[in-house]
Amino acid sequence: MRVSLRQIARQAGVSVYTVSKALRGPTGVNQETRKRILTIAKKLGYVRDPSLSNALAYARRPDKPIYRETLAFLADLPQDRYASMPWLKEICDGASQRARELGYTLDCFSYPSTERDQQALSRQILARGIRGLIISPGITTIPFHLKFDWSKFAAVEIGQTLVDSKLTNITRDSVEDFHAMFVELLIRGYKRIGLAVSNREEMRHGWVILSAYLTFQYRHPKITHLPPLSNFSSSNLEKWLKRSRPDVVVTNGQWLQTGPYKLDNSIDVCRIDAFGGTDSGLRPDYSNMGWTAVNALALNLQHREIHITTRSQSITIPNAWREGSCLRFRPLDSPAMPLSLHEQSN
Repeated sequence: MRVSLRQIARQAGVSVYTVSKALRGPTGVNQETRKRILTIAKKLGYVRDPSLSNALAYARRPDKPIYRETLAFLADLPQDRYASMPWLKEICDGASQRARELGYTLDCFSYPSTERDQQALSRQILARGIRGLIISPGITTIPFHLKFDWSKFAAVEIGQTLVDSKLTNITRDSVEDFHAMFVELLIRGYKRIGLAVSNREEMRHGWVILSAYLTFQYRHPKITHLPPLSNFSSSNLEKWLKRSRPDVVVTNGQWLQTGPYKLDNSIDVCRIDAFGGTDSGLRPDYSNMGWTAVNALALNLQHREIHITTRSQSITIPNAWREGSCLRFRPLDSPAMPLSLHEQSN
């Protein structure tokens, strides 16, 4: 059993600090006291641990360099193009902030398109001593395979990104939040609430948007139930609008607000990803998603949880409501909104 400095100090009737100084050398401690401490240490069988001594000596150095372990942030775009996808930039900024707070640095990498290049990137990241990966949502393909040597890494996934993933998942896809959005539209007086989200986008969100829409219709049997639009083309949109006659359409992105698919002014648009400008609807907390991803990843690294074979947890980050100008006003006598109100900075 290892003999501690505290044990020696207790028998010698001195402080642990005095024992430490006496064992390090002849200076700084009364010689008689030092001799007594050395005698007790020998009697107890004390043996100096050079690894621990070196670590303590390093910790006491005022000029010691600060080592920061590096985490990898993987995305579909190079870092200099994140600004073109504001949600991706927010995720990365949130991850960078938490990494700095925990003493890590964050380096960004782009997803290679071929399996050969993916395996090469896996080796490159491993050669740099990087153990932790943050897998951000794909843009061109969802979900997709990423040929990495997962036995060598701890990793966290943001969104429904990888095929058959077993990684801890950080998501904003809450059926309750999407259902609250549809109820909010009903409160604002909309009677014909339509949903126009592609199957690809639904897959990205784990089909929770459609689930919430159908649940909303089930819970409100007296309102007009419109079929969702999922197969997008100019002719399909025109037919759907003519047949369904929605007074508001729930969708993602700006495709119904600008360009060739822009709706006329008689139909309002509610966004599931309201970000800025006139956008109204759900406002995802992308920054918190990145922040939480690093937090979960750091915990895995601290516990040396590498090569996870079963999904350990799924963490849902609540959405807020962004009040823009593209929806009707909320009646003053409305019940309290279950969603928090987003503090707008843009």
